[in-house]
Amino acid sequence: TMAPGIADPMIECSNEAIRLLMDPLNVTWFQIIKKKSTMQPFSLEDAEELLGIIQINACVCTAAGSMYIQQMSNIFSSVMYLFHTSSEYISLASKKQGKSASRCPQYKAAHAVKVDVLKLLTSFLVTIRDVNNGVDTIRTTFLPALKNVVLAEYKTSPAAIRDAEAITLFATCADTLK
Repeated sequence: TMAPGIADPMIECSNEAIRLLMDPLNVTWFQIIKKKSTMQPFSLEDAEELLGIIQINACVCTAAGSMYIQQMSNIFSSVMYLFHTSSEYISLASKKQGKSASRCPQYKAAHAVKVDVLKLLTSFLVTIRDVNNGVDTIRTTFLPALKNVVLAEYKTSPAAIRDAEAITLFATCADTLK
């Protein structure tokens, strides 16, 4: 074991490898998030790019385990923003267009982003729950935002546009925090 206060060089090296892998994607991610107008959905091209980045993050999260915590910390607030804006668009489109909204490419793209965000968050919770202080990190850092954004959205959305992945996310939270 390492002496207290001395960083493990393998962990440091692994964290740096994750950072180097994710940095180019993070640049693209934040550029897309930054240019987003709150009144319009993401363009189809940007939505596809975001979906790819979310899916890569989910794969890296699963593969890297606890080393992914720093990456999620870097993107968490924008992940919550992305979930919120996608949900907001879906809700407004559903109110305006009814069931026909679900056939619109923008709606489908927003829904895919929303669902993949929920899957990424669920993967992250599963990944860090067994890490030293993981449960406390979930409880203090991530759970408040999940409740304020995801649970609030689920609670206020019409049943027809609620996603089962939100239930899976909170079931994972409950299982982790018990």
